[in-house]
Amino acid sequence: MPIHTLSDTGNDRNAQDDSTQPLNNPWRNQPSNTQPAPAQNRRDNYTWGAGQTVTGQTVRAERSRGNSSRRQNTEQAESQQPQARRGGVHTVSDYRDADQDRQQAIRQQGGGGSYVVLADPLWSNNLPAGSNPSFSQMCAYSCGCGCCIGPCCSAVRQKDWKHFWMMLTPWLTIVQIIMFIVSCCLGGVTGIVEPASSVLQMLGSKVPYLIKCKGQVFRLVSPCLLHGGLFHLIFNMFFQLRIMLQQEAVYGFWKTLFIYIVSTITGTLYSCLLYPTSNGVGASGALMGIYGYFMVDFFSRWKKYPTQAKVMQVTSMVMFIVIMVMLGFFTSGVDHGAHLGGALGGISLALILIPFAIRAETRQWKTKYKVTLAIGIVLFLVASVLPLVLFLTVTNKWVSC
Repeated sequence: MPIHTLSDTGNDRNAQDDSTQPLNNPWRNQPSNTQPAPAQNRRDNYTWGAGQTVTGQTVRAERSRGNSSRRQNTEQAESQQPQARRGGVHTVSDYRDADQDRQQAIRQQGGGGSYVVLADPLWSNNLPAGSNPSFSQMCAYSCGCGCCIGPCCSAVRQKDWKHFWMMLTPWLTIVQIIMFIVSCCLGGVTGIVEPASSVLQMLGSKVPYLIKCKGQVFRLVSPCLLHGGLFHLIFNMFFQLRIMLQQEAVYGFWKTLFIYIVSTITGTLYSCLLYPTSNGVGASGALMGIYGYFMVDFFSRWKKYPTQAKVMQVTSMVMFIVIMVMLGFFTSGVDHGAHLGGALGGISLALILIPFAIRAETRQWKTKYKVTLAIGIVLFLVASVLPLVLFLTVTNKWVSC
């Protein structure tokens, strides 16, 4: 008898016990007193033959158990080799994963008590599983020398060095050192290894008159390659290798370069506005922009960081702010305009770009992201357009064409 309705299907089951044809729609009109047949394997939950009744609730439970089983197997395999599954800490989630891996290693070795997690965006954790760094290694790590942790010639560390030489920061640092040596050789040095001002002006330092009256707009960017003395160079290069290198490992080459250039321009504009008669050099404005971008990014993801990362980063920020304030009060020749403009440029870029990054991660565009974006656009205008207009108009008393 041909089957035309669902009731025909129910009446025809006794005559076709051995049939293997699947039901067209097993989710509808199922008898309430029928119990699901035990499945031989996971695939049987999705291939239903005549005489089998599988409700939607049972199938979803089987699926959930299957997914849970696969997830447990994956976690077990990863916990057996906590160091082998990652080459470094490159994202926010990697901080939590690195922390969990270290705890797992301590438990496997039967240890207890305190442990130290070294989470560096560039340099991989090169220590043996379950071991803590020595005091000297922690000091080196605190100074930004994560490459000193663990064996220096291991396969993991060689991979880190290969990545290091493909980044912007080391090559930019080399160019700045070469430019400092050239500036010292061309016109001699004065004081504590300080190049002559005329040589710095010839190489591209910030000169407001030449920018405003001669149209030498390249001087808005070129000062970041020059430095006014040996201590000035050492301080900026330390800060650059300590902070900018780690941020580039997270943000990437081109994004870091973009933030660096924009912060240099905004810093130079504010320096021209506040110090219209000075000859300015240095990369501190760009570095302030990099650090300002990082601070906004860090606090925007505050809940995603583990406690140890929060303590380390907040401590580093407080120390940096204290050092900058002390330099401003006790050191002459500090270009506060470049620092202010660079920081405003980096913070405004963060307020503009980070909402788009969060939207790409969460697939949501909330009102607070729109408000943050609007604030970022306004702050960027304050960091770039406002000082430019004031420099071209208000400074006529000091810079007359």
